[in-house]
Amino acid sequence: MLCTYSDARRSILCPTQWLFITTAAGKPMQPDTLLKCVRSALHEANLSAADESPRLLRNTFGRRHLIAGKSNEQVSSLMGLSSHRTAMRLRQTIVPTQAEIRSNDRERPERTSTQAAGVPLVRPIAL
Repeated sequence: MLCTYSDARRSILCPTQWLFITTAAGKPMQPDTLLKCVRSALHEANLSAADESPRLLRNTFGRRHLIAGKSNEQVSSLMGLSSHRTAMRLRQTIVPTQAEIRSNDRERPERTSTQAAGVPLVRPIAL
């Protein structure tokens, strides 16, 4: 959805480079107008979300970069965030695909019977 809008936006001549505008004069889009646009686009695509606000676009942008392999620091920078907390939270919401789960299982060494039983392996330390 954002890619389609971005492509259409490039064809609109205005004195600013803002992504979201409302007029050919380049005035910024008001927050409530953007909210209505996001909700309308979601409903038109037969989609729904718990948070149907522009934040959904921001978080989707961040998640897609995390899935593509970018670090929390890189995503925070791209999103203009002052800390990495949001990127860390977004990363926690990413559900791995079945292929990723199988791939990770193959990369792990075989478990010993102690590990399989849920008993952590601890290296003794001389005191």
